[in-house]
Amino acid sequence: MTDDEYDAYFRRTIKGWRRRAQLGGNLAPEDADEVASQLFVELYAHLGVIATERDAHIFLMGRLKKRIIDMYRRYGRRREIPVDVYEDYGQVPAAPQAESHPDEWIEHISSEKAARDMLNARSKEERAHIRLRVAGFAPAECAGVLGIEPNAERTRWTRLKKRLVSDIEATAGDKEAAE
Repeated sequence: MTDDEYDAYFRRTIKGWRRRAQLGGNLAPEDADEVASQLFVELYAHLGVIATERDAHIFLMGRLKKRIIDMYRRYGRRREIPVDVYEDYGQVPAAPQAESHPDEWIEHISSEKAARDMLNARSKEERAHIRLRVAGFAPAECAGVLGIEPNAERTRWTRLKKRLVSDIEATAGDKEAAE
């Protein structure tokens, strides 16, 4: 395929490839544009081995699925870092139904307070670490926010989980002893 044939093929088919990317990947229009652009950049890089438009079509169909998957991988990494990461833990767990037994409400309120107290007993950095991991951030992303190396983040997270588990078990043991 020559450069002129490529240009003609590009002008004639770019809208169709954008539409395929958008519908096939359920992508936003700007993301579909990006995928289509990547496809044609790859096609241009392989012009020497592509002889006809049919070969170009087969080549692009093979690459389309891969580029859509890459786009979803990027979506997975596009997480906003919470601004209030160093504030006290303050999320309220879901409350029982209105028609629930009063004992469920009492248990809900006491467990919420116990969890909040347990987390607020941690240092600001540990609370931030917990919030980031619970929010689904990867170890490398947590490390970047906390200003530490990824290996150090994994070690700290493992130790922090062990301390949390032991605190939870101690709290559960205290409740059982009180009853």
